[in-house]
Amino acid sequence: STTRSYAHLSPKFGLTLTVDSSTSLYASYRHGFRAPSQGQLFQQNSAANTVDLAPVKVDSYELGVRGQMGTRVNYQLSGYDMTIRDDILTFVTAINTREASNAGRTRHRGIEASVGAALTPSLRVDGSYSNAIQRYVSWTPQAARGSTAAVSYSGNLIEAAPRDLASVLTSWQAPVLNGGRVALEWSHTGGYRTDPANTHRYGGYDLLNLLLNARVSNRTELFGRVANLANRTYAELVTYDQFQNTQLTPGGPRSVYLGVKTTW
Repeated sequence: STTRSYAHLSPKFGLTLTVDSSTSLYASYRHGFRAPSQGQLFQQNSAANTVDLAPVKVDSYELGVRGQMGTRVNYQLSGYDMTIRDDILTFVTAINTREASNAGRTRHRGIEASVGAALTPSLRVDGSYSNAIQRYVSWTPQAARGSTAAVSYSGNLIEAAPRDLASVLTSWQAPVLNGGRVALEWSHTGGYRTDPANTHRYGGYDLLNLLLNARVSNRTELFGRVANLANRTYAELVTYDQFQNTQLTPGGPRSVYLGVKTTW
């Protein structure tokens, strides 16, 4: 028999400066707001009270440059600094129960870069890379309900947050495909901590994917994709807690997808 309501102002500001005909600088500030979900508020599990969860508030700053080099290369480089206050996180207690609580503050800082180059009229390479440090600035959840002892994760890296992500897509527009293309994609997911205490780590993984599309007629197109081309064994997600130890969400094996798209 509880009613909760929230109201908040979320301003956004942006600025773009044209340096020359091929280069521009940009900057932005955003303040975000997210109310707790119905499940977080009213399905408290072992927590003493969750209806008083505070909404999540975010302050984000970004600064970057984008442009072209000649007629064949385009690029973008940016850096960001984001602080999240009262983020709603789930904590596994010392008696193996889960409780949702507000983290005091988390900080997310990093750089992102992308570049695309047309090597020839039919061959193109596109790449992207990001490197980030995501950390609990202040989070001290209770160890168990009714306990005065507390566990502090302040200063630790956030679990399941890869340090770096990267991808390279090489595509060839082959004449035999009648305007279609074949592309090979390499994607990289870097390592990360698997628990908030930072006692365990997963090293990440690399994958190859093959993509293909071909026009059969003006109205019909064939497309296909081979995911995990090298058939590598990997885990999409790895977590750890003291009760269930390491838990793996396995990634898919080599998978082939074929389809046809038509209009009439």
